[in-house]
Amino acid sequence: MRHSRVLGAAILVAAILFPAAAGAHVHLQPENGPAGSWSTFSITVPHGCDGSPTTGITIQIPEQITSVTPAPLAGWILSTTTAPIVPPLTDEMGTKITSRVDTVTWSGGSLPDHQLAEFRLQLALPDTAGTTLDFPTVQTCAKGETRWIQIPAAGQTEDDVPAPAPTITIDAAETAVAATTTSSTQSTIAIVAGVAGAIAGIAALVIVLITRRTEK
Repeated sequence: MRHSRVLGAAILVAAILFPAAAGAHVHLQPENGPAGSWSTFSITVPHGCDGSPTTGITIQIPEQITSVTPAPLAGWILSTTTAPIVPPLTDEMGTKITSRVDTVTWSGGSLPDHQLAEFRLQLALPDTAGTTLDFPTVQTCAKGETRWIQIPAAGQTEDDVPAPAPTITIDAAETAVAATTTSSTQSTIAIVAGVAGAIAGIAALVIVLITRRTEK
């Protein structure tokens, strides 16, 4: 009976902490980035198409992003398409920019349904804090495909549509830096606390051993 209660509690905790696999969707991590920055994101693919392995991922880049650097992934073929920028832009070096990456595709691989993969790319985020950018994505599988392209209407969230497009929200630069600093500080504190705990444990063990030897 005790084992059944423990198992039931474990299942309950797992259900709370981890979304059901059927409800998991392709998304970008992190979901936020500082305005006007170069930031790296990962397209996370948590499952295949109704059990079929994933063989390709194509992500559409919003026109607000004019510079993209995708990362190759071992065993996959990386390709891009471009679109014209009208009117052309001029960067800080005075160079005229006439085109941008429109789509990025990883193909030719095979990701089993029960395995997770991350496809990385670096983006030059626009200087428009407070906006949310949509990245419609098509997941191609050995059998079938899933089109993660739905954009929630005003007042809706991604939970209100079956196959939401991945998104990135542009944060103010100060907010993003503060969040990063806080996260880094918390991680450092956790590491220091862990080391301190380990040292205390070793010290306690040494004291016990010395005491036993003394008693003998």
